[in-house]
Order: sequence, then structure tokens, then C-alpha cells
Amino acid sequence: MAAVKAFFMKVLFIDLWKGLFVTERYQWKKKFTMQYPEELPDIPPRFRGRLIVDMPLCISCKLCEIACPTNVITVIKNPDKTKREPLEFTIDHGRCSFCGLCVDACPTDCILHHEEYELAVYSYDDLYHHKELVGRKWSEAGQFQLEAQVAASVHTERPPGEGGGNATAA
Repeated sequence: MAAVKAFFMKVLFIDLWKGLFVTERYQWKKKFTMQYPEELPDIPPRFRGRLIVDMPLCISCKLCEIACPTNVITVIKNPDKTKREPLEFTIDHGRCSFCGLCVDACPTDCILHHEEYELAVYSYDDLYHHKELVGRKWSEAGQFQLEAQVAASVHTERPPGEGGGNATAA
């Protein structure tokens, strides 16, 4: 019986007709086109965009560097033991897979993903961010503006128990 059914499926092109009916159904629906540069898409609240770091909160623990599967983050501790801020902190967004493991590993919640998704540049060197560019405002570069309210709101939007080391498990 299965052989007869398979024969008629091949002869009558049943799969083809099913596909054509799906195409016909969507043929007459209203089209949705977003005019991208003028209209920006709605970003979901948990979108993983460009990594930003709140440098005054960073304690140079190197947990983000250890957690990163693609070795994108490089942290060099300050030789002066009284200062906990890193001597060098670099992020290579060209190799970043935006997995969020570094964000989850950070005990002080100083590294997080921002809503910035337009990372297209003309030179690969522009995707390599040093300590000065990771946490400051890029208003003079015209690429990205990090406001203190945005960083604070991202910290407060995270529900307890998800990500970061400061949340306590219930």
C-alpha cells in the first residue's frame, strides 16, 4: 500500500502542489517592508549586541577572558596591587560570537551586551577596541554613544538569578 501511495505522490506531484498552495496563500497578503535606514527595527530586550564595559567596576579578575570561547577579550592586570582597574582591556569584535558567556562570568556585572548592532566598518582594525574605547562615549567618532542611563538601565533590567555573579539563587 505504501508503494502505491509513493507512486501516486511522484506521478501527481503532490508535494509540488502543496508548495504552490502555500505560495498562493501568501501571494495576496499585505507585504511588510521596513525602510531600514529610516526605520530602525525594534530590538528585543535580551538582544546581544556590541560588548560594552563599565571600566570603574572592572576588578581585573580575568573571568571574562577565561569564559570567552573565541579568545576575544584580553585583560592585563595592573602590576600595582592597590589598583584593581586593568592595565589593558581589549575586545576584538571581529572575532566575537556574541555568545554572552563573558557577561555571565563577570562577578561585578561590568561587561554587558548593548543594543548596538551596526558593527560594519571599513577596516578590521576598527573592530579592535582598547581600554579607552571600550567604556567611553564615542560621540566624536560618530559610531556609538554610550550613556550612563543606558548602562544603568541594562543592569536593572536583568531579572534576578540570570547572568552575572551578584544575583543570588533562590
